[in-house]
Amino acid sequence: MMSRDAYEFLRRNIHFADDSYRKKKGTRGYDPLFKVRYVLVLFMKGIMLAWIAGALVTIDESMIKYMGRAVSYVQYMPAKPIKHGIKVFVLCCAYSAVILSMEVYVGKEDNTAGDALSVCDRLLAAASINFQRGRTLFTDN
Repeated sequence: MMSRDAYEFLRRNIHFADDSYRKKKGTRGYDPLFKVRYVLVLFMKGIMLAWIAGALVTIDESMIKYMGRAVSYVQYMPAKPIKHGIKVFVLCCAYSAVILSMEVYVGKEDNTAGDALSVCDRLLAAASINFQRGRTLFTDN
């Protein structure tokens, strides 16, 4: 818990990226996650250094609840318990449920391939377990 004034101070003054390097929407190299990409990459590097995947890993999509208007890639999925939110593909260790890698789905704004096989390949490559043998990968659909 924190006071409203403390929250407002943090919201106004903490920045993770320099806006002068931000590409305009529609130009080549545009990244919708520009403001938080540094934190996400740092988070994933820390997890990869601290945790080794077990023999069983799983890939699934998750929703992070978000009801604001500032993010253009909010998804609506009526079949999920969280109906409005940010869609994230996650590779986890099936024993401990520790996140090994993750990818935020930003819609067609992203130039990466969106098919299931490409997403699985990118998640496994990010966790550096795509060429290792002896693991079982579980997915749905």
